Amino acid sequence: MWLKWIIIFSLTSPAWGFRLTSDFTNGFYWSSLPINITVIETDSARKSMLEDLSRAAIDEWQTKSGLALWDYAGTGTKNIIRWSTNFAKETNMDPDSTLAVAIRYTKGPYFARTEIVINGGHFLNQKAHRK
Repeated sequence: MWLKWIIIFSLTSPAWGFRLTSDFTNGFYWSSLPINITVIETDSARKSMLEDLSRAAIDEWQTKSGLALWDYAGTGTKNIIRWSTNFAKETNMDPDSTLAVAIRYTKGPYFARTEIVINGGHFLNQKAHRK
């Protein structure tokens, strides 16, 4: 359940994200909407879990906000959600206190792609994956 809320926060709080980062003041924005997102994962059980959670997060965000900014693309998008088994090395974030991180890549004034990296080594993520 908590992973769902992390994904919801990551996908559904653009105003919060802009307040917490310099993206908005630096003039970065999406070149087109909706923003397509997909799950990249080789483990079929984990992929299914992440796909279900991302769809639920998108549906909840759209229901609560009345906006349709995100769309689950399935394939063919640069915006991904993925599981990391080497989180600290890949993100330089503390693997004991960080559940996931959203990374934004820009090109000119646009977000070129985003990546939500789930910390597969965090005890809460491992507990959720075993359910």
